[in-house]
This record gives sequence, C-alpha cells and structure tokens, in this order.
Amino acid sequence: MECRSRWAASGRLPPGLAARFTLAEQAVLALVAAEVVRRKNFRLSIENMAAVTGVSCTTVKNAIREARRGGSAS
Repeated sequence: MECRSRWAASGRLPPGLAARFTLAEQAVLALVAAEVVRRKNFRLSIENMAAVTGVSCTTVKNAIREARRGGSAS
C-alpha cells in the first residue's frame, strides 16, 4: 500500500487526469509516465509494473484500458 501511495503521489499525472482514476491506477500510470520520460520508451511487462507499484496484474490491465479510453469509465 505504501509503494502504491508513493507512486500515485509522485506528481506525474495532472490533478484533473488523476482524479479520473483510483489510487492504484494512478500508481500504474505514474510508473508509465516516469519510464517514458526516463527511457523514451516503455518495456516493462504487466507483471513487472504490478510488482513495482504494489498492485495486481488485473489493476495494471484496468489502468491501461481506462487510460486508452480517456479515463471516463472510472
């Protein structure tokens, strides 16, 4: 839970966008943003993203799905 909170609070997502997602989904999306900024691409697997952010693989998949939709269904 602490790892998830740290990622979500990292400030990588604008507040208006972050409000559309759960705390766990925010953590996943913050990791994606950080990796893209750092490496200019993204190569982590769903399992790795889940481990780094402290969420389940299902949450990672849901976060990515909702981000693709624009975060409107959350």
